[in-house]
Amino acid sequence: MYKRQEAGVAIGRNGENLNCWQEIVEKWLEKINNFNYQKVFFDINNYRLEHEQKLKELAQKAARECSLYKKEIKLPIMTAYERKIIHSELSLRPDIYTESAVKAMEWAENESNKNKTKYPSYQVNDARNLAAAELFRLTGFKKWHDIFIDTTALKGGETLISKYDSHDQEDAAWVYCNTEKKGMNKSIQLKCRNAIVDEAEKLINAQMKTAFKWARNPWRPAIAGTFTTPDCKNIIRAHAMTGKRHYLHAIVLATQTGAGANPLNMSYTTGIGHKSPQNVMHVDSRVTNQPPPPGITVLGPLDPNSFGQSETYVHKAANQYCYPELKAWPIIENYLDIYWYAAMCEFTIQNVIPNTYTWGYLASRR
Repeated sequence: MYKRQEAGVAIGRNGENLNCWQEIVEKWLEKINNFNYQKVFFDINNYRLEHEQKLKELAQKAARECSLYKKEIKLPIMTAYERKIIHSELSLRPDIYTESAVKAMEWAENESNKNKTKYPSYQVNDARNLAAAELFRLTGFKKWHDIFIDTTALKGGETLISKYDSHDQEDAAWVYCNTEKKGMNKSIQLKCRNAIVDEAEKLINAQMKTAFKWARNPWRPAIAGTFTTPDCKNIIRAHAMTGKRHYLHAIVLATQTGAGANPLNMSYTTGIGHKSPQNVMHVDSRVTNQPPPPGITVLGPLDPNSFGQSETYVHKAANQYCYPELKAWPIIENYLDIYWYAAMCEFTIQNVIPNTYTWGYLASRR
């Protein structure tokens, strides 16, 4: 324990010194443990615990005032860690989130009637469809249900929940499948369920035709995560709804290529397996000369004939050091662990989240 004055100096203003001490200890532990990430909880005189309690009380007070006076409450600037505590505490008050979501949707509806958008009309329609489905699930209000029915692609003869350059309503269909409110359209709900199952079957049929059982929509070109990120969302949902074992079997198979069961024997997510990407396009680790943090899924192997990749500068620069030339390589082996080859070593939320979703579903099963 520190004396009060000494503790104040060690902690620093708003815990700045304490945060620095924690980061120094984490970096030191990483270095002596061969750069395996080590999370450290560093505290002095229970400062963090007391500060966390004050943040929770601040969140509760703000929620009460927001509910009572029906106005926005501005909070002080916070670190990401502090904001996480605030959001966790407010999650105990769903009424605050619901009111905020309704206001946001009402504003968007008013604005869309006044202003033209730069986005294609079908994307706006899909966004309204999902927002309305979520708000109807939250509130049960008829006006949100009416918007959902008006914007769903399944109200006519359409049976696909996703069609290129037309609509993508997979998430909205899943929300509606899991909603039980008065006034629901049971026919549309059944269509949503059947459309999800049909999509899952289509993915499995395509999966069974691949050598390593990776899962991707058949129309999708071999680029930007085709082999590293399983397209399992609708297979997972079909399994959750039906419990049929062949869906679970397909999910497990779909994870294997990205996890290391491929010709390169490489996991395309950092920190997984005996061999994973080391030159990820992650600027922080690059400039500090450290391995990339674990949990990053790269875009991975690609077809050089897709989207003119073979004509790009980076492809031509790398190709002069390869034999045979990259065009002659099997597509699933066409991966170069090179920092500046963005089409292979970049990572996006569209790759990381589907992996998390898939592995999280498998991990949640007992």
